[in-house]
Amino acid sequence: MKRLLVPTLGLLVGLGVVFVGPATGQQTGTIVGTITSGGSPLAGAMARAIPSGRRATAGADGRYRLAVAPGTYSVECRKPGYSVQVVKGVKVPAGGTVTADCSLAPAKNTEAKPLAKPRPEPSRPAEEAERRRPNKTRAKREAMPLMDMAAGAIAPSPSVKFYAFPSPPPPPADREGYEAIEENDFKLALKSPLNTFSIDVDTASYANVRRILGESRMPPKDAVRIEELINYFTYDYAGPKDDVPFAVHTEVSTAPWNPKHRLVHIGLQGLKVDTAALPPSNLVFLFDVSGSMNSPDKLP
Repeated sequence: MKRLLVPTLGLLVGLGVVFVGPATGQQTGTIVGTITSGGSPLAGAMARAIPSGRRATAGADGRYRLAVAPGTYSVECRKPGYSVQVVKGVKVPAGGTVTADCSLAPAKNTEAKPLAKPRPEPSRPAEEAERRRPNKTRAKREAMPLMDMAAGAIAPSPSVKFYAFPSPPPPPADREGYEAIEENDFKLALKSPLNTFSIDVDTASYANVRRILGESRMPPKDAVRIEELINYFTYDYAGPKDDVPFAVHTEVSTAPWNPKHRLVHIGLQGLKVDTAALPPSNLVFLFDVSGSMNSPDKLP
């Protein structure tokens, strides 16, 4: 069963209140915006914060979100086939959210154009006479490609060459972003004695933080969710008795980082189901044939 860990600022009486200590470290700010073209959302466009280098890809609604440290940034918006726009002087306060919208215009036609016709080299008299002599075999050979062309098509001149210059690949997009975590306000137990909690828990943050640490990187602040790290593990709690729907287990201890704080451990255990006599179950398997889940930043 799962358990919840809540830092408090005073000794709790029963289950009356949840206290949350102040956050440590520098708070991050957020840059949000919408990337459009001609008034329509531009899905797949990339926004990059300069100089931090954080990147985000716009969704179907054209919106993006960047979590950055407080400071002044330039936001670069780009997408292949469109012009690049840079929004300068975006000031991000600690814990605040600012908006930087972009409107990209379609890029001008950059199709390859034929180069100038090369100047023929001077030929010798014998070669010139041979060239001017009618050659039925050569005429037949040059006319054969025209037979395979559709009606109305124009054959290109053999002396004109076309050179295609491929566009450079777009830079890799960093789609990793997290919602900012807002700290809970202090509540006095005498005035706000009611507290709620949920049995349903999430555990995704544990796998995500483990992945980032495995890459020798420091996890972003908003990616670390303590309750999901704790709830990832299963605990051997005693089950409920009689007609009680679930059993409650509590424990209070001193916070190791501040002796003035208290940690309250609240563990819930519902009725345990005997898995040895379960009826047949239906299993649903999802096969990713598109490869969209093959990216290393996807959760396992």
